[in-house]
Amino acid sequence: MLHVAASVGALAAAAALDRRAAFLIAVSLLLSQIYSARPVRLSYRVAGAPLALGIAYVAVPYALGIVAAGGTLRHAWSRLAVALFLLFCARILLKDFRDREGDARFGKPTILLRFGKDATCALSLCALVAGDVVLALALPPALALVVQPLVLAIAWMLRALRRAGDARAEQVAIGIGARTGNGLLLCVLAALVVRANGASELEAALLTAGVAAVFGLSFGSLASRPDAVTIGYKG
Repeated sequence: MLHVAASVGALAAAAALDRRAAFLIAVSLLLSQIYSARPVRLSYRVAGAPLALGIAYVAVPYALGIVAAGGTLRHAWSRLAVALFLLFCARILLKDFRDREGDARFGKPTILLRFGKDATCALSLCALVAGDVVLALALPPALALVVQPLVLAIAWMLRALRRAGDARAEQVAIGIGARTGNGLLLCVLAALVVRANGASELEAALLTAGVAAVFGLSFGSLASRPDAVTIGYKG
């Protein structure tokens, strides 16, 4: 009943904005249904889960933001949107490390269980590199250069994840990498916001460098003392 009420409310709110918004919310609800419910159940498909989640958590919200801002949906698959999609996939591929025991118990054929840790980390790295390349094409050169240390830090955490010998070390590596990924996204957002409000490319680059430096220091502190890291969610 709660699901039905929330779905109706979401559709009504979207319809008040735009017919395109109502369509996007309908797509989101449909994805939610086929992700978890039979007979499709994409969460039990090896490649289906990351792609479906990428569409649900990146493509649909990005397109909804365009509609809310009065833009055209032909920008929904811009270079920036594609970069965000690939970076999200790099992260979501790692969610199965936390759920490995339960997935195995219920026969869920995740990439991790089907192909192992090395393949999962390699695939995540490929998505990270691809996302970084597309992001560099979407941003001015100076801004793209500023965020590269954060991308390298995430790649370093993938290396630490691959070499981790226990579940705690895996979660610490994933957590530090995800936190650094948040920093990467905030750097991009900060640059886009100030550029849209008239800042020069140099001013945007300086602001981005400042945000990147804060997250870089955070990364260094956490990566150098993994034993002191507190895991907020333990499953």
